[in-house]
Formats: sequence, structure tokens, C-alpha cells
Amino acid sequence: MLASAFARKDHYKVAVTTARVLQLAVVLGVALTAFLAVGTWFGAGVFTSDAAVIRMIHKGVPFVAGTQTINTLAFVFDGINFGASDYAFAAYSMASN
Repeated sequence: MLASAFARKDHYKVAVTTARVLQLAVVLGVALTAFLAVGTWFGAGVFTSDAAVIRMIHKGVPFVAGTQTINTLAFVFDGINFGASDYAFAAYSMASN
């Protein structure tokens, strides 16, 4: 959608599509955060009964859960840049890491 809108120079459609996808990404990120946070407390014992492992899961998973919104936004920006054929940005961002 973005690539065809850029090709037609329909900047309004690009802006509207980008804004909507970013909104959906934030909602999905928050939902994933909540799902992982709740799942940690109820699902940690499914994989092990070792108390030390369960404590480590309860320490590590909140970090993973908390970064889901950031991750969804990063994936959206990645898709937007490739849809806009901004391969130079992608190359420089990968090389700088």
C-alpha cells in the first residue's frame, strides 16, 4: 500500500496509512504486554516446577513484556521504510549497530 501510494505521490494516503498502522502497533504492543504479564504469573509453572527457575522467569519476563510496544513500533517503522524504498536508511541503521 505504501509503495504504490509513494509511486503515485499520494502523500495524504501515505500519512493516513502510516498513522493508522502506528496506532494499531501501539494497541497490539500493549495487548502483548498485558498477555505476557498475565501469562507469566499463571503459566510459569507449566514448564517447570523448580522454584529457582520460576523466580528467574518472574524476573526476566517483565522486561520482555515491557518491550513489546517498542518492538511493534520498530517493526512498523522497518516496514514503512522498506515500503518507501528507503533502503539507504536501513543500510545505515544496520551498519551503525
